[in-house]
Amino acid sequence: AYAITWEWDRSDAEMRRALELDPNHAGALRERVRAARLEPTEALRYFEVGQTYRLLGDYDRWWQWSEKGYRLAPEWRQDRECGLAWNALFRRRPEEGDRKLRELLAEYPDHWWALFCAGEYEVARGHFAAAQVHLERYAAMVPEEEKPYESLGYVLGKLGESQRADSMLALAEARARQRLRGNEGTFIMA
Repeated sequence: AYAITWEWDRSDAEMRRALELDPNHAGALRERVRAARLEPTEALRYFEVGQTYRLLGDYDRWWQWSEKGYRLAPEWRQDRECGLAWNALFRRRPEEGDRKLRELLAEYPDHWWALFCAGEYEVARGHFAAAQVHLERYAAMVPEEEKPYESLGYVLGKLGESQRADSMLALAEARARQRLRGNEGTFIMA
């Protein structure tokens, strides 16, 4: 929860405490590494290991494993460029992250993923007006999905536009109900 709200020090402290209480939790990481070794040509396995390291705060290993995945999936170039910006931000190097984000947007100015990345990145930086611009463009590209409206609802709320925020969140809920069924839909709605 602290990582989601960008409270890095508190997140790190809680993660370390959790590992003290249950050092065997590392078993999940071992299983993901094992899966990557069993399926060495499957990019997703490397990303799963990388994301586990990211959650543990080991950003070097996150990026090492992620790069293995990107070598297997060069078509995910936009995702890689987005990851570089986030990696810099996680390392508390926001100027570098901002530069990487500008490079991503210069190379992919009209790509939905680049706009999503830019919007979420700007939210993390507390730049809500900039996030709104990117997220509105993203929403226009994928009007049937709920994610852009969830993010816009949050951003508009932070900007003090509570009525618009509520309407965006209602739209997100309507889109999710149309698109999703069963457990996935319930999880997304929660």
